Amino acid sequence: MKTCTVCGNAQSEGNFCGKCGGKLDGQAGGQTAATTQSVQPVIEKSEQLEKVKEQSKMYLSYFAKQLKSPSVQSDSRNSLISIGLYILLTVLAVYILLKGFLSNPYISYIGPSFFQIFFYATIFFLILIGVNTTAVFLTSKFFSENLKFSEVLTKFGGYFVVPIVLSVLGILLGLLKSINIATISIYLGLIIAFGLIPVFVLIRELSLKSKGIDSFYAYMFYLVLNVIFGVIIGLLIADSAIGELMDYL
Repeated sequence: MKTCTVCGNAQSEGNFCGKCGGKLDGQAGGQTAATTQSVQPVIEKSEQLEKVKEQSKMYLSYFAKQLKSPSVQSDSRNSLISIGLYILLTVLAVYILLKGFLSNPYISYIGPSFFQIFFYATIFFLILIGVNTTAVFLTSKFFSENLKFSEVLTKFGGYFVVPIVLSVLGILLGLLKSINIATISIYLGLIIAFGLIPVFVLIRELSLKSKGIDSFYAYMFYLVLNVIFGVIIGLLIADSAIGELMDYL
């Protein structure tokens, strides 16, 4: 099979293209196909890179908007990105603090690796998020509007911009060896992320719509759920590698 070097037409006989009159080359088709195959992955990678850049710009715009007005309605994708970003930054901050605590000019760092901390801390954070989301979901179901589990999680993520800022601050302070202030910054971020945000979301939902039952009982119900979940999960974590890592920390 010969291929026209001008228009790419393929034909089995002749020395000139029957379509445009260009010269035929028996190997041009193979070269063209090989070139096309080699260029295609480059094009796909370029398109993926452009998508990543576009998503990054959109998230930065979203982040700035949420930082200015955290109570503005959020969307599920960016909320999940915020939660994931917070976990990653917090793990990095904790790792930097550990290196600061356990390292000195005479002894190198001998603590857990970044990947160990990342794995177990991520599991721990996801458990906390699951407990908080479930508690708010069940409370809203019985005392307020019937929110979906994903809707509660989206509402949480919209407020995670503040803990993200505190984790970034903790990383910067840790790099500057301001260990005590960095620890306070990270600790405040944890309190806001897993303590204040769920309660605020619950209060906001009860204030917007209530089923007529006094809000005090809703708060009591939420508190009891958290205590029950906390005891169960605490017992499970205590006997696991996560508990060992927390004792080490």
